[in-house]
Amino acid sequence: MPQNPQTPIDPYEALFDDLSEGLTEPSSTGGLQYRGFLTPFPESWLPDFIKDGYNNSLEGLYEQISTGQKAFDVDENYDPNFLQDIGSTVISYSQPADLLALGLGGGFGGLALKATTKQAATALVKSGMKKELANIAAQKGAQQLAKKIAFDKKAVVKLAAGKQAGALGFYSFLQNAEVQKLSKGDIDWMEALEGGAKGAALGGITGAIGGKIATTGLSPKGPLGGLLSPQMAARLPAETFAFGTISPLLEGSMVSGEGGPRAPRAEDYAHAAGLIFTLAGTGILKKKAINQPWAKTKKYIKGEVKKRELSIEELEKQARAKAREEVSGDIWSNGETQVKILKDFTNSDKINVLELQRVNDGFVFSEGKVDFFKGRQNEAGERISKPYKRLSIAGEPLRFKKDASGKDIKNTLKGKIFKLKKKLGVSDVEFKNMVDDMLGTKDSKAEYDGKRLKSGLSKKEFDTQLHNKLLNDLTVKDRAASIKKDIVKLGGNEVYYLDSQLKENYPKIYKALQRIGAGVETAKFQLSKHPIGRKMAKLMINTDASIGALTGKYLTMIQDVEIGGRTKLGRKKTFFDLTESQAKELAKDLERPVPKLPYTAKVKKMFDIMYAIAEQSGMPIRDKINNYFPHVIREGVLKNLQKDVDKMINIEQVLAKNNLANEQGVNALLERMIKSGEISGDITSETVQALNHLRGKMGSYSSAFESLRTGINSERYTINKHLEKGRELDLPKALLERDARIVIPDYVQRWAKRVRYVEAFGVEGERMFGDINALQASGFSNEARVLRETFDSFTNLSETNPARNYRRSTKGFWNGMVNFGIATKIGAGFATLPNLGQPFISSMLKAGIPRTIIGMFKYMKTPLVQLNPFHDPSYRKFIQESGAMATSLSVHQLISGYQPSTLTKTGKIAEWMTRYFGLTIPYISFDGPSLKAVQKKPWQYLTKRIKGKPIITFQSVNRNNQIISAVSGYEAMQVWQKWAKGKGVGGNIDFIPGISNRLRSVENLNQMGLIENYEQHKGDLTSGKITQKEFFKRVNRELDRELSSETKQREAIYRFAIDSQLQRNILREPVYFNDPRFRPFILFKRFGYRQFEWIFKNTLQEVKAGNALFVLRMMAGGLVYGPLLNSAKRMYRDALAGEPIFDESYSVTEQIDDFEKVMSDMKEKGLSVNTFVNSATKHITMGDLLDSFAAIGAYGFVGDLTSAMYEGEQKMLRAGEFLLKPAVLQDMMVGVDTATRFLKDYGDYGFKNSVARIPKTIAPAFGTVARQLTTRAWTQGQRETYDKYRRGHIKSEMLDAFLDGDNDRALHLLTAWNRANPDRPFSYNDISWKAMWDKAERKAKKRLNP
Repeated sequence: MPQNPQTPIDPYEALFDDLSEGLTEPSSTGGLQYRGFLTPFPESWLPDFIKDGYNNSLEGLYEQISTGQKAFDVDENYDPNFLQDIGSTVISYSQPADLLALGLGGGFGGLALKATTKQAATALVKSGMKKELANIAAQKGAQQLAKKIAFDKKAVVKLAAGKQAGALGFYSFLQNAEVQKLSKGDIDWMEALEGGAKGAALGGITGAIGGKIATTGLSPKGPLGGLLSPQMAARLPAETFAFGTISPLLEGSMVSGEGGPRAPRAEDYAHAAGLIFTLAGTGILKKKAINQPWAKTKKYIKGEVKKRELSIEELEKQARAKAREEVSGDIWSNGETQVKILKDFTNSDKINVLELQRVNDGFVFSEGKVDFFKGRQNEAGERISKPYKRLSIAGEPLRFKKDASGKDIKNTLKGKIFKLKKKLGVSDVEFKNMVDDMLGTKDSKAEYDGKRLKSGLSKKEFDTQLHNKLLNDLTVKDRAASIKKDIVKLGGNEVYYLDSQLKENYPKIYKALQRIGAGVETAKFQLSKHPIGRKMAKLMINTDASIGALTGKYLTMIQDVEIGGRTKLGRKKTFFDLTESQAKELAKDLERPVPKLPYTAKVKKMFDIMYAIAEQSGMPIRDKINNYFPHVIREGVLKNLQKDVDKMINIEQVLAKNNLANEQGVNALLERMIKSGEISGDITSETVQALNHLRGKMGSYSSAFESLRTGINSERYTINKHLEKGRELDLPKALLERDARIVIPDYVQRWAKRVRYVEAFGVEGERMFGDINALQASGFSNEARVLRETFDSFTNLSETNPARNYRRSTKGFWNGMVNFGIATKIGAGFATLPNLGQPFISSMLKAGIPRTIIGMFKYMKTPLVQLNPFHDPSYRKFIQESGAMATSLSVHQLISGYQPSTLTKTGKIAEWMTRYFGLTIPYISFDGPSLKAVQKKPWQYLTKRIKGKPIITFQSVNRNNQIISAVSGYEAMQVWQKWAKGKGVGGNIDFIPGISNRLRSVENLNQMGLIENYEQHKGDLTSGKITQKEFFKRVNRELDRELSSETKQREAIYRFAIDSQLQRNILREPVYFNDPRFRPFILFKRFGYRQFEWIFKNTLQEVKAGNALFVLRMMAGGLVYGPLLNSAKRMYRDALAGEPIFDESYSVTEQIDDFEKVMSDMKEKGLSVNTFVNSATKHITMGDLLDSFAAIGAYGFVGDLTSAMYEGEQKMLRAGEFLLKPAVLQDMMVGVDTATRFLKDYGDYGFKNSVARIPKTIAPAFGTVARQLTTRAWTQGQRETYDKYRRGHIKSEMLDAFLDGDNDRALHLLTAWNRANPDRPFSYNDISWKAMWDKAERKAKKRLNP
């Protein structure tokens, strides 16, 4: 019935009319249909050729599949002419989804053809272009320079063909699938793939023709961004003719046998013209509207890294800085002690104080300048120590007379000064001015000795200290001239700088954006912007691997120390089989001149080797202690000392200052505080004992307190510094840990870190800090800050930096919450089960399952040799020496990124829960307290005699995963090296045509850190400097050298293991992940991020290489282990709850049902690959596949979110909540919710019943196990309320699934609910047509009142 056009129309009126007649379904937009770019236009405005074009687009076809109707009604007499056919095709390919499909496909084509850049660069070099420019051109991409430079024609043709083949192949695959769904009601995926292959072939041919024309020299410039250029005028007709001619010849299906080739018609060329025009137009539009503006915006915001030469002033400044650095390393001696001057505090609040470091043991202390240069004196003014004299200047020895007096020292220095004055050509006037400046007598009256101008050097005021200062200045000037030449000669006069317009115009906005980006971007990405950043990032990665391998080697050496006797299983007892009493006896024996125990000599020999390695590394190592046992403070004592020191500082703030010995009254203050009882009753006896002991050694309470304060800070966290120092915190043995099983492994780890630190970064980290200063000085302040913060995280110094930490009490609270989360969600959660399958989606995925199995047979040790004849003891030892297993000791670092050297009470609980909670076999130990002792303290019997052997716990599984990863890495390394040499099957035959196994092997070995100059070799290959043959020659030369070293092999295994097992990697994580202030709030997020990052990186690498086996292995791992894991979780959950629990996850039960359906289809339709693929895709849904991937954590948090998208809005919200809400806050909110519910229930039910209702609300904070166990304790009312809510929610999800046409999901929910709830199942009435109608009506009414 016609309506009055003046009357406003409610869009929902027609909707309800349609609903009542059963004609249509409600639209999410309230009746306004989305039709791509045509949405704003009324249908009456659109001619038929535009409507027809939209109907045939991907969007139009999808709408027809979803609604059963075409988007637009086209006149049945519509008969387009040639131009209308072209226009219809343009409209078809120009819709948003169609453009996206073409763009994605073109991207896939580009990935597969990255190798063309090498050919392009080679052609550039041959044409005479400089190699450097050719290299840059190749890295920027052939497609960006093809229109500017005469590239190798074959390379350009191949690139263009590949891009267009990818675009049309992907598009044709999607279009074919949609047409099948419309015409047949189902999709034959093999036929869809065939359609995609034909599209790719057509795209490749037409793209090659276009690429050929692009190399003819025709200009690409012209109106409409080049669309009407001479080059396009030649390309469009040629590509159209080829496409229109070949397309009909490829018609018909080899899969279904339908149709066949035919002669081309006019409409074929019209269709081809529309498609080619659209492809050309969208390419130009993308370039002009997206690529170029985005490139300009990015350049404006981020800037460009450029290079320039240093100015004369900058070069002079740099040379002087290096010269001063050389001079600062000079050694001084007073005849008894040799020292270096670390800092000169003149003109600071520490007036005339020097910070010194003893050469023999590295001990740092302060000395007044007067005492240093003239010797100390007592109260009577008598000298009680000799002055320090310089032994060298810039490394050149200074020779003094034996027992030289002050005058003799001056004369020696004076001779050196005048020698330098003459060498440098310093005039008498200039020299006098230098002396006057030091004396503070500027412009003094000139005095002459005959004709010679007196310098003032002989004045009494110009003492030894000033002689040394003048010698310093002249030496710096002399060395700077030589250093300047070296800098220029080595190219060091070139400096990188950041050229950013935003930084110049709006520095505050630039700085804010930098800080935001610095937080969310990874450290490696940010440091890659500058050569120094790249160099130091690589150095940190290499150093971490070398630390791990060195630690592993010496921990294995300790483990192999035999102590005599055998275990109950017949194995020889080794170091870690020591009892507590035996371990303490070993500590005593190591300090004896003549050991009593037979195995002490082996430990001492190991200490001797460690000392020699430390000395060789360049440490300023102290004198060797022959009978040595490391001094480590006991955990409980360390905690008390820290608490007491903080308490004393809070009472008297002056105690926080440095150099307390120079602060007046501090010594008396401390003595009064400790002895008078003012606070002595509030501090522990251990602290009083420690301070009195240190005072006896150091002479004053002020020195004792400062030594205690600094010592416990360095003990508190695993900071890799100053193991070479003497025992400045030399506490009584009663306060020290004397258990050798604890002390020696900890000492080995600290020693390894310190050795490698000194080798890589210098004794004081001067190499790293020098580069940080260089970045800062050249304008890269953000990169300098990121490098400093990353290095602090690498060394754990960030744990003691006040600027990056909360107050100690606040930090302790958050760390306690983190420990609680680890104990309850990891230890008492289900995390162990997915961790069992971690190798399937990491190490075995990368290295290959057969290689890993072979390696595990060689590694596994069995009680009887016959059970595993393949076991190789030397193989097992080598894998252990890699250090890969040492990383599994740190659950805290894996989950939270933090590992203190000592654990708090909550930390110990978390450690115990992750070590023993799960499947642990208890047993009684025969070693422990005597029966007499047990009678006095029965608890000791339980703690000392009852032990546990973890079988399946988080830590035991994690350690096994580390072993599997190390074995996988070693086996893969051997095969990849063979292939890199061109040997073996993989080295001679490419499993996938066109994909070089040799190149892939080289890249994998580079990721293991075995090819130091890989980037240089790769750049030379890409730019055409070297051939592929020369590339492999260079690479294999390096591989032979590196792999000839067992140390390098261990380091490579270590890198592979920690990378594939997602251990903490500060360079691959967002910077804020490693900020101690943010760490509590990303608990459990780090692991998901690292999993996604690892899988994404390796998937992208393998897809680029064309390796489909990687993706197939991952899919197989997901489909095999995912359902098994879900089934195990379901069984565990049901057992804990005592009844079946509703679980909709894809498990073995559903998998078996699906497999039976697949087999039934194959029997009916014939046994073929095509039938299997079609049957499998019909019964195993995308949701099932994603659910399996999410279960095993294949794609981290992204997998959780993607799986949730397929499983309903509520699961999506839960996944999003987990991702965004910090776990510690969730636990706190559970506590708040429990308290408020208790207060409410108390008023409704009384005290007893409200207490009975607490377990249900508090249980989620204590993990999955507690949550399932407490379901047994729910009250009847809680159970009824939950069941009613849950049943209603699942019913709503089922009805939504039916309305959305997802019958598989709806039936899956129905089956899962009825399995778990046989007493209250869903029936037909719950999902009847009336129920669906009511649901649709409610949703429509809800939209009326948003």
